[in-house]
Amino acid sequence: MNKKHLHKNKRRRLLNLLKKMKTESLKWTEKKSKKKLKKRNK
Repeated sequence: MNKKHLHKNKRRRLLNLLKKMKTESLKWTEKKSKKKLKKRNK
């Protein structure tokens, strides 16, 4: 098999993982901020 090809796939997988993590953290921060907003509104 071609090593370069393998490397490309690995890199793509890493990028996808990074994207996933970013979206997850974004969702998490959104939840956090919503909670804070609720507290502030009381």
